[in-house]
Amino acid sequence: YFLHILSEIGIIGGAFLFFVIFYSLVPKKKIYFYPVLGILLQNLIDYNLLIPMNSVLLFSSLGCLSKEKEFFVGNSSDFINWIKNFIIIFIFLYGINTSFYLSKVESYLKANDFLKAINKDKTCWYAWQGLAEEEFKKNNFKEAERYFLQVIKNNPLHAESYLYLSIINFKLKQKHLGYKYLKEAIKLNPKAANRYKRRIDEEMKDKK
Repeated sequence: YFLHILSEIGIIGGAFLFFVIFYSLVPKKKIYFYPVLGILLQNLIDYNLLIPMNSVLLFSSLGCLSKEKEFFVGNSSDFINWIKNFIIIFIFLYGINTSFYLSKVESYLKANDFLKAINKDKTCWYAWQGLAEEEFKKNNFKEAERYFLQVIKNNPLHAESYLYLSIINFKLKQKHLGYKYLKEAIKLNPKAANRYKRRIDEEMKDKK
């Protein structure tokens, strides 16, 4: 989860977010501290904070911890308190805007309107994949190849796209590229090697 956050908002943005969390964790009041610590540790290996209810729980607990440290008011100058409150409001509004934005993209995906999803978010590899598979089914291999290349550009670990690129290049009689992409697919998902080879054999038989 934390690597995901860093890839989305960058090192500076991630450092700021982690600073806010660390700042809030300093007062160790058990009733708030342990739940927050548990959530943070769990997300070292999981994505639970992507669930809105869990995020609300985490940041509500952080808010309680911050209140214990007089995050909003206290001995600091009015200017410092104003900056703190401004930052909190900015993060809150940014989160709302991001939520609406992602909901819109998700609605396009559910409707299989992949072009609109891409126009909204050009990094949405799932939408590129949908377009690519549609073109592949129509035997528009050049277009499908272009779209699958966009998939692996935005999600380099998507083994199925490498498989499709391998099949496309075998169909286009570019065997060296076909083997190259097949090798990448197997490297990413070695357990599926036999299935990938069978799929390519089936596709080439259909072509004949």
